[in-house]
Amino acid sequence: MYKAYVFDFDYTLANSEKGIVMCFQLLFEAEGYDGIPEEAIRRTIGMTMYDAMASLTGETDPARIQALTTEYKVRFSDKYMTANTHLYPQTLPTLRALKESGALCCIVSTKTRSRIGETLRKYQMESLIDLVVGMEDVAQARTESTPSAAISGWTRKTSSISLTTRSMPKRPKTQASPLPP
Repeated sequence: MYKAYVFDFDYTLANSEKGIVMCFQLLFEAEGYDGIPEEAIRRTIGMTMYDAMASLTGETDPARIQALTTEYKVRFSDKYMTANTHLYPQTLPTLRALKESGALCCIVSTKTRSRIGETLRKYQMESLIDLVVGMEDVAQARTESTPSAAISGWTRKTSSISLTTRSMPKRPKTQASPLPP
């Protein structure tokens, strides 16, 4: 048994795909970006918002990308994201078992700490997570092969650590759900 576990958030502990896709679609509709398929949006999950926005829109002007990212957050994500984020069935039992064994549990994500905190509060699971490192806590986004340096001081308190890795799950083909007005 390890003393500490570090988890990614999206596609590891929770599925926020519905909220992410919905927010991008609402933004693109409002801003006149037509024809961006849901699957293209799904492939950006895990990227920084800046990189996802640039990739999906084709925009290259940093100010425009930042403006779109801000609009995504203020107009759509603040309203729809947490409501459309759901834990996987095994998340709570696994975290409870780890905490009962005395393990430390951390989340490191390209999602913001505040947005992750909303989900922790929604599921009343704040006591199961010892540390959340979000996008705003790092100078540069993590890659799949290098965990964020932001957790290095925290991990020194433990003699071993397990970094979870993941493959993107295969998603069933589904009809797009109607967007709210």
